[in-house]
Amino acid sequence: MKVLEVRNINIEPSSIREALADLEAAIAKSTQMKELLEQLLALSTGDGAKARSRRRGRPKGKRSKAQEKTAAKGSGRKAARGMTLRQAIVKVLKSAGKPLRPIDLCRKVLDAGYKSKATAESFYTAVFSTAKKEPMVQKLDKAFALKKGAAVAA
Repeated sequence: MKVLEVRNINIEPSSIREALADLEAAIAKSTQMKELLEQLLALSTGDGAKARSRRRGRPKGKRSKAQEKTAAKGSGRKAARGMTLRQAIVKVLKSAGKPLRPIDLCRKVLDAGYKSKATAESFYTAVFSTAKKEPMVQKLDKAFALKKGAAVAA
């Protein structure tokens, strides 16, 4: 076994205190990490796994009574308004014959007879997202237009 002999080393007490404080902080952090890992292990192997897997509320995929009622009679939106928002967007773009900015599209959809109780901001969002999803509508730089050949199909 080798013996290390140290002579004439000049170490300041403040640097030793700093190193000791850093070491104590690292030990405290490691201890916390160990305790957390032990808790995770206990949850994954013990009774904690059963409690964690239990879901609150209705079972996944099951509809609420209100959803069942709505699904049985239909959403009612088309009947009350005469057309869906998608149909209104396509109708307006077809009659305009040119690309429309989203704000102009909103105004013309309302002018075409589509009724909405939404605020102006949320209605704008609904029109914008519905137009983007509509396969017959094309999003241009700053406007929406019917795709080529869609005018004939609509």
